[in-house]
Amino acid sequence: MFCPACKTAAVYGDGHRCPGAAWEKMAWVGVGLAAVYLVICVVRLVFTFHETSSLVNILNAPTADGVNQINSLSNTESLMTNLTLLGVFVYIAGYVVFFQAVRKAIRSAGLNSRSLLQHWTYYAWRGAVLVSLLLAFAGNASADTTASTDPATLISQVKHVGLMNELYLGVRIVTVFILIGAIFSLRDRVRTALRAAGSPAPYGAYQQPQGAAPQF
Repeated sequence: MFCPACKTAAVYGDGHRCPGAAWEKMAWVGVGLAAVYLVICVVRLVFTFHETSSLVNILNAPTADGVNQINSLSNTESLMTNLTLLGVFVYIAGYVVFFQAVRKAIRSAGLNSRSLLQHWTYYAWRGAVLVSLLLAFAGNASADTTASTDPATLISQVKHVGLMNELYLGVRIVTVFILIGAIFSLRDRVRTALRAAGSPAPYGAYQQPQGAAPQF
C-alpha cells in the first residue's frame, strides 16, 4: 500500500499511520498565515510610498483641500497600522503552530528535535527579525518630533519618516520570505528523517525507543 503522506510504500499494513501527515498540514497553515502578513506588508509599503509623495506635494503646493487630504491619509495610516498589528499576531500564530507540530512529530518518531531543527534558514529568519526590530527602534530614535511651520523642515521630516518606514517594511517582507523558505526546508528535512526512521507512531504520541536517552 502506498502512503501519499510520506511518499513511501507503507510497511505497517492497512493500519499504517504516518507520523508526518498532520504536521505537514500544519506546515501549509504556517505558510498561509505568513503569506497573509506578507500581503499586508506589501500593501502598507505601497501605501507608504503614496503617503510620503502626497504629503510632500501638499506641503510644496498647499491647497484649500490640503487639510482634508492629510486627514484622509492619517485615517488610512491608522487602518494600515491596525492591520499590520493583526498581521503580526497571525504571523506569530503561524510560526507557533508549525514549530510545535513539527516538534511533536519528530519526538513521536523518537528523534532529536533540536538537531533536526538546526537549519541556516531558521537562524537567518531570526537574524532578519532582529534587524527589523533594530530598524524600528532606530527610526523612532532618529525621528525629529520638533514642531515646525517651515515647509522645508516639514518635508524633510516627512521624507525621513517615510524612508525609515519603507526600510522597515522592506526588511519585514524579506523576513517573511525567509520564514516561508525555512518552513519548506525544515519540512523536507524532517520528512526525510521521519521516512528513514520508519516510525509507525501516530502524530503527537511520543514513544521513547528502548535504551535511548530522553530527547529534548
